[in-house]
Amino acid sequence: YKTEDAPKSLIYIPLINVNQKVIGIMLIKSVQKEAYTNFHFNIAKNLGTYISIALDNAHVYNEIEQQSHLLQKANAFQKRFLTNITHE
Repeated sequence: YKTEDAPKSLIYIPLINVNQKVIGIMLIKSVQKEAYTNFHFNIAKNLGTYISIALDNAHVYNEIEQQSHLLQKANAFQKRFLTNITHE
């Protein structure tokens, strides 16, 4: 940063999942000194909670998609197997 562009106000919000594990950090910065009030901090904290929930949901969705794909493969294998058995 150039000195005039360096942040003078920062808010760091930990992104915590449902298992109370930190999964990231949200950073909000301003070049203005004392740019944020408690109101801003509370909004950022709430936003961090929503972001954490969204990230958790995306992770769970991805796991479900992977399981669904595996089940589809297993189902196709089972159908081929049963078809082979009935033809013998």
